[in-house]
Amino acid sequence: MEWRPGSDLPQPVREGGRFLTTAGGSQSVRDAIKAQQPLVGLHGHIHESGGRFRIGRTQAFNPGSEYVQGALQGWIVAIQGGRLRGYQHTSG
Repeated sequence: MEWRPGSDLPQPVREGGRFLTTAGGSQSVRDAIKAQQPLVGLHGHIHESGGRFRIGRTQAFNPGSEYVQGALQGWIVAIQGGRLRGYQHTSG
């Protein structure tokens, strides 16, 4: 697990009243994930960009954030026999 996701994760930013998409995350984390290829990556620092994405064979998850609404978001990830069996995004 790493707090920050790997770099090049699309994240919305607000500029001049509009939302634009820019790359976010950590290049060091991305490089480590690419080199080690863990089964899953669990992240959370990029609040605006919830979702799942792949870095090589690694399936990475970032719950995103709904601070304004006061909602806690997360992922339930099921691993069995060394394989990713399922996942569900949660919010509440």
